[in-house]
Amino acid sequence: MTIIPNILGYVVVRVHKSWSEFLDYFSRQTEEKRLLAFTKRGAVIHSDFCYKRGDWLIFGSETKGLPPEAVLDCTNKPLGGGALRIPMAETYVRCLNLSVSVGIALYEASRQLNYEQLQSLPEEPCMHKDTSFAKEDIFA
Repeated sequence: MTIIPNILGYVVVRVHKSWSEFLDYFSRQTEEKRLLAFTKRGAVIHSDFCYKRGDWLIFGSETKGLPPEAVLDCTNKPLGGGALRIPMAETYVRCLNLSVSVGIALYEASRQLNYEQLQSLPEEPCMHKDTSFAKEDIFA
């Protein structure tokens, strides 16, 4: 199992060997929570969904997506909150890049929660405030 340290107190990344191992970990978490599957077959558009604190956003691989049992658990109570999709035209592309999809979903969830995770961060002075990055006119 790979564990990446808690980033700013908001993100914990863990890699589990199987979906059942993840469910075991998930069930041991005591706070209010629900699973949200992101899949191109999701019933609800990601921006039409109402996010809340404690949502766990679940993404599959670009090539295979989520395993069927994961989608089933995400759409059924008591664990699941639903299956969501990010709309896209599939005329020329098969899927969105995973990192792009995660960014879109996290941004929408953060927007709906009024960016609360950003508002509680300590304000740090900009270290490069007086630094000029362009030393010469590159358009001359």
